Amino acid sequence: MRIILALIVLFIASVSCTSAGTNSSQKAAEENKKIIKKDDKYKKSELLVKFKKGVTEEEIMAINKMMETEVIEVIKGIGVYRLKIISNKSVEDMVEAYSKDPRIEYAEPNYIQRTMERSIK
Repeated sequence: MRIILALIVLFIASVSCTSAGTNSSQKAAEENKKIIKKDDKYKKSELLVKFKKGVTEEEIMAINKMMETEVIEVIKGIGVYRLKIISNKSVEDMVEAYSKDPRIEYAEPNYIQRTMERSIK
């Protein structure tokens, strides 16, 4: 499930970066390149959260405010929230905190997917 979500996030990110006239998307991609190191397995200040059915937008906003996160985007079709951690807490701590809330279906780091590099001879 995590691989599928990560691939979806990667696809959405690549589509948004290649759209014409999206300077903000291009700037965000450039910022991500600066922040992400080669050995990183996930983005250090982001997590993916899926809320259970029946949780209202008001509840989601209240939970995120309490957890000190901001919504970067909602991945349409699967209803997963990509969140930015605005506190000093680690991704691991935030995943644990969100996972303890009974209104959360799951929470996980925003894993980075890389393609394999091959040299052509």
